[in-house]
Amino acid sequence: MLGLGLLLSFGVCWVLIAQEEAELSFSVIMMAFTVCAALGTPILGILVYTMDWQHRDILMILALEPRRHRVFLAKLVTSVLIGVALCAAFIATGLAVSFGLASAFGMAWTAQGSLEVLGMLIVLSFAGSLSGAALGSALLSTPLSVVIVIIQVLLIDNLLLLLPGGIGPFLQTASMSNSLIGDGSMGTALSSFALWVLLPFAVGFIRMRRAEPH
Repeated sequence: MLGLGLLLSFGVCWVLIAQEEAELSFSVIMMAFTVCAALGTPILGILVYTMDWQHRDILMILALEPRRHRVFLAKLVTSVLIGVALCAAFIATGLAVSFGLASAFGMAWTAQGSLEVLGMLIVLSFAGSLSGAALGSALLSTPLSVVIVIIQVLLIDNLLLLLPGGIGPFLQTASMSNSLIGDGSMGTALSSFALWVLLPFAVGFIRMRRAEPH
């Protein structure tokens, strides 16, 4: 994800140079990393809950810690920590890249509008990690969970907006993050959180208690 963010940020800088812009905004560079956070953090959240089941490492984990609820909660904490680590990595990389590119091409560096973009990055990282982890815990399958997340982000969320009566935002995964960045209501956020985080986690917790590796 960091590599993709770097490629996108270099592309943004190239466009600004072609347009003969005199300054490079930190917020513009960070927008490239928000795209990576929106697409990548759900997949990382999925991997936290599914990889050990896919490779049967769960057998060793349960032998060392047979209390399955503790394993489940440890994975939940790990998902949150991944969001923290990714935010820190994205921000540090964005600062280094923006300063470096501005200095290399003789452009003025500015932080105008950075707070809004950083807030968006933080929200997307945490919401993505939690929703991905929730889906992974419910399905316990890496390929299936990843395919569903990609289809949901790229297709289903957009199709839901076509539903009559304005019920689409109540069903979108994006409503959780949209409301926190000021582009949605609390009602749609709570509905989305219940549907895409609480419900899958509840199913995942039950499956964790009962499922047997095979």
